[in-house]
Amino acid sequence: MKKFLIGMLIAFGIESTAWAASVTVNWTAGANATSHRVERKVDAAPYASLTTVPMPTAQYMDTTVAVGSAYCYRVVAIGTLGEAVPSAECCAALMPTGTASDVSCTINP
Repeated sequence: MKKFLIGMLIAFGIESTAWAASVTVNWTAGANATSHRVERKVDAAPYASLTTVPMPTAQYMDTTVAVGSAYCYRVVAIGTLGEAVPSAECCAALMPTGTASDVSCTINP
């Protein structure tokens, strides 16, 4: 049921790319959104807000990451009528080898 609700209520896609010292999160803006809140969880911790970006921005670079940890991100569209349901999560793990590691996922509305 949760997957169905996310597909019906979320109008944006999310993608993340992990590099040695940062994770870039990209998404497609939600319909009627005025801003988007980027949330992150580290390993098994709960989600916490990282930042809120105004429209038309649809990207955030997280430079507070550490090699060897796993990070999951989700985006919440915010509009004049309130907040949308959070997107599905998109996770990236920074490998201790120091090489770039591409991780991506997309939500199809």
